[in-house]
Formats: sequence, structure tokens, C-alpha cells
Amino acid sequence: MLQDALGQQLRNILDAEAADTAQFEARIAKLEEQGYRIVDGGQIGSYQGDDGTCDYSCTDWRTGQTLFRGRGTYQDYLAELEAAAGRDGREWCHRDHVDEVAAGGSHDDLAQLDPARVPGLPESLVRALIEWVEGPATTQELADLTGLPTGRVQDLLRRPGSH
Repeated sequence: MLQDALGQQLRNILDAEAADTAQFEARIAKLEEQGYRIVDGGQIGSYQGDDGTCDYSCTDWRTGQTLFRGRGTYQDYLAELEAAAGRDGREWCHRDHVDEVAAGGSHDDLAQLDPARVPGLPESLVRALIEWVEGPATTQELADLTGLPTGRVQDLLRRPGSH
């Protein structure tokens, strides 16, 4: 009985993960159609000294191509980001801001798609399972516990991006 509930809850979590990915990809596509370049990056090393200086990098989210690297403060990174976007001739959107930009600056509709909770399982256990699925769980472990083929688990866990 508990094994069935656990397997069903994990399947619900995998379905919610897949829905989140699909929603994120739709928003990326919307922004790219509008001419945005989606980028990723930021701090890549630890802070050294008391001046807030660290190494940073910025990549094209779609291709993984490094667009710039540097060393400095967060403000230095932001200035380089703005300058690089200016040289590129199009708007850049950091992947962490895709939902906000695609929704016109509103966070109102950006709630993560929560998995349906299996009756009888405590909310705290469901949250722990979500973290486990998003973190250390292996595809094989999830397949074994859900009864799904490993290929299906991989499809459900597919992360957005092509690189």
C-alpha cells in the first residue's frame, strides 16, 4: 500500500516536472520569437577579499557558447552584460528572468506547477520527495519506484536547453 502511494506520488512529481519544463520552454520560445537572446551565467568562483570581487562568465543558454568572462563585482558583471548585449544588437534575457520577462514583468502567474498530492502522504514528505527527484535521485531509482521504463523517466526529467 505505501509502495503504491510512494510510486504514485513520484509519478505525480515527474508529471509536474515535465509540465514545468514545457511551460519554461514555451516562454523561451516566445522570447526568442521576439528577438531575445537567452543567456546564463554569473559568478563562477568564490569571492576573494572584502571588495566583492569574483570571477564571472556569461553563456548563450541555447548553445552553451561563452559570450564573455571577467573578474570584478556584481556591478561589473551587470555592466559587461549590458555592453555585450549592446554589441550583439538584441535584447538579452537571463534564464533566471525568463518567466518574469515573458509574463510582462508579473510574477502573478509564475507559481511552479505543484504535483498532485496522494491522499495520506504528508506535505512535508512530498516536499522532500520533490527535492530528491530534482537532486540526487537517479533515473534507475525513479524507474524502480514508479514502475515506469527508464526511457519514460528520462523524458519526464528532460531539462530545457539543447547544450
